[in-house]
Amino acid sequence: MKRQHLPIGTLVVGVVAVISSGLAGCDLFGGGGGTSLPKEIVMWGDPDPESDAMFPTVRDVNNEDDRFVVIGTDGSVQFSVGKVCNVCTVEGSTILVGGGRINIRFGPGLNGTGERRPFLVNDEGYYIQLVTEADTVVFVAETVVFEEPDNPDDDLAVRVGSFPNPALAG
Repeated sequence: MKRQHLPIGTLVVGVVAVISSGLAGCDLFGGGGGTSLPKEIVMWGDPDPESDAMFPTVRDVNNEDDRFVVIGTDGSVQFSVGKVCNVCTVEGSTILVGGGRINIRFGPGLNGTGERRPFLVNDEGYYIQLVTEADTVVFVAETVVFEEPDNPDDDLAVRVGSFPNPALAG
């Protein structure tokens, strides 16, 4: 898969440049001032009236069990590595990273196979891959389209509930 990398630094100018090229990153290991894990996690539902699928995790293009984000009811984005993005916020089913947008959309995964579940998809309709680089998790815009023709109006995930964050259980 062809992709572009662009980690987000602390400068706003850098963030705008990264987002405009279709890629964004979150400095989450050293900087940003100690963002804590969300206490409650959003449960996402499939907007298809024929489906009752619900999931707490939102996967990337690889559709792997161990590579995902969860969204806190407080609007925070937690990565599967147990860290929180310091430059992300969430509005509805859209993650805002600087000036960029990543949507949470339900679909069957690559090649239309697999169960319907939520995936990270950019505003241009391309899957996102989560890549860890040093102290940054990078949202990488892939060249793989989520669907043809692209129509986010019928597959944006919906919030159907919440539950305590399992990462805080101990």
